[in-house]
Amino acid sequence: MTVLRCTAKLLKAMRTPWRAGAAAEETVTRLGDWTANLIQAGRKKVILVMNDQTRHLVVIDAAPFATVPQRFLLSLHKSLVTLGVPADLAADEIAGMKPVLIEPAKSRSVLSAISQVAWRLELEVRDGMRSAEQLTNYLSDNITTINGKLDFPIDHVRKAFGLEKGPRAKGMPGVTLQ
Repeated sequence: MTVLRCTAKLLKAMRTPWRAGAAAEETVTRLGDWTANLIQAGRKKVILVMNDQTRHLVVIDAAPFATVPQRFLLSLHKSLVTLGVPADLAADEIAGMKPVLIEPAKSRSVLSAISQVAWRLELEVRDGMRSAEQLTNYLSDNITTINGKLDFPIDHVRKAFGLEKGPRAKGMPGVTLQ
């Protein structure tokens, strides 16, 4: 199981019941918990989901809100494979994340990191990058603050799976990482 910690804005939009303290169990997956926020990027509404440990980002379309957890897991699986995580390890991670429990966001540092990325996301949408998958790939290869240092989330994700640093797409829009 894993916890998807959502901002109040996203919880309201999702209309998903959550129970305080429901996530009393410790998340046992390699990547741990995730934090999500509803972002308005131009005319497009997306959900930006950030891993609490690695700061890896997954972008999914906002609607339909009822299927956010399932669509998040599908997008994360694609993203992990794109980052070079072997398909079997990615599938094991996704299987271990079920069920996805919804809780309110609590980490100020992760929320701050999401806010810092949101402006970049809006610029990319304005410049023509439209699909959530393109945005996820682009943001995966951008530097961000992780544990007080500037670093690449892709390297931390690969490390969590026992892999070495992988190739960079150099933040080029529409370029798929290998």
